[in-house]
Amino acid sequence: MVGGQGLRRVLRHPQPLRERSGGIDQLCELIDEHGESLTADLDQFHGIRVDDVWAGRVSARHVLTLAGQLLRNPQSRFRADRLGDDRWIGWTLESSALAGIHDVLLGIGYALAQKQMPADAFFKRPTTPFVEQAEPNLFAPTIAEFNIGSFMRQIHS
Repeated sequence: MVGGQGLRRVLRHPQPLRERSGGIDQLCELIDEHGESLTADLDQFHGIRVDDVWAGRVSARHVLTLAGQLLRNPQSRFRADRLGDDRWIGWTLESSALAGIHDVLLGIGYALAQKQMPADAFFKRPTTPFVEQAEPNLFAPTIAEFNIGSFMRQIHS
């Protein structure tokens, strides 16, 4: 288990926890890997403190279910932590669409001015795009596939 002994040592568990421990083992692993962001998000979005699990006020399974739902929340620090980049906080599908529109309009402007668009002119995105996680056929062509020459010929014809 990755980092699993850290929290067990703090909780003074002398032996590894059972595999089917009602979720406590998985929760310990999540806390070892993403403790600060998970704790902050559970408190902010659900009003639950991780200490409530150890006190028996809430089940580990329930906290794991809520943690799974945090991955769908664009404002979640836990989601950004899991995806590996703080720029994911607040990044939604709408943000991706607007960034794409920005890049297309910028490309058109450079094409009309007959200038080469610099590579760093594209809108800065988080490091792991949504497109890499889904089937490529589900999405429209990207800005990289946009053909300025064909577009300009279409406009002038």
